[in-house]
Amino acid sequence: MLIGMGGNSLGKELLEWFGYSEKTVSVSAFVQQRNKIKPETLKHIFQTMVSQCDKHTLYNGYRLLAIDGSDLRLPSDKRESFSYIQNDETTKGYNLLHLDALYDVLQHVYVDASIQLKIGMNEHKALVSMIDDSAISDKVILIADRGYESFNNIAHCQEKNWNYIIRSKESYGIKFEAPPNATFDIDHLITLTRRQTKQTKILINKDPNRYRWIQPHTKFDYIKPKEDKLYDIPIRIVRFEIADSVYETLYTNLSRENFPVDILKELYQLR
Repeated sequence: MLIGMGGNSLGKELLEWFGYSEKTVSVSAFVQQRNKIKPETLKHIFQTMVSQCDKHTLYNGYRLLAIDGSDLRLPSDKRESFSYIQNDETTKGYNLLHLDALYDVLQHVYVDASIQLKIGMNEHKALVSMIDDSAISDKVILIADRGYESFNNIAHCQEKNWNYIIRSKESYGIKFEAPPNATFDIDHLITLTRRQTKQTKILINKDPNRYRWIQPHTKFDYIKPKEDKLYDIPIRIVRFEIADSVYETLYTNLSRENFPVDILKELYQLR
């Protein structure tokens, strides 16, 4: 019944489900039974349903997965401490959660989701958990909007053997030495370290465009604090014009031969 419910009130949904029978259960009884269902049960049902969807709707052999987040406004209820937010004692409280969803662009189904508190929510953490937990065996192109361009997100895609297309913020993002021309398509190698040893300082001073020191508070899962390790991230950076003097920049690890700029623009537009 939970799967097949529409957008009516719970009372009306129950009446329709039981065919307007005198034996229709009360709203209160239904809620009490629903509260007994573990979240893991609904997650299992969700994953089972998704796994039965057509897996052969691909783009040249790739599944196209888009990631994004959105706030969910819930009915106001101060008893729901998990979602209840009140800025101060003089203002009315409200209930809010944050949803991050992974969506198959060609099959039109959600393949995973993460729900977090609005306060302290972290879209990067949600994305990383969905990448790591995914059992998708097809080749994947993850398509993400501005704000997802972090070394940690890209590294998790890299370790999962996923491809990605991530739109960069023009004002800031992953720093690199850009060519003098307004549009370009370049390959760039970034090497990360957490150590500030004499050797790493020499490397950073010699080639700051490639070598980057990660601060202790910066999230990066593949170099432990104080670990003497270098981690390479090869990135293709593409900048193109979308209107007069208006440009967009994409980060990707797709090959230039199979995915020229026009194809990248097409794939990002599908998102």
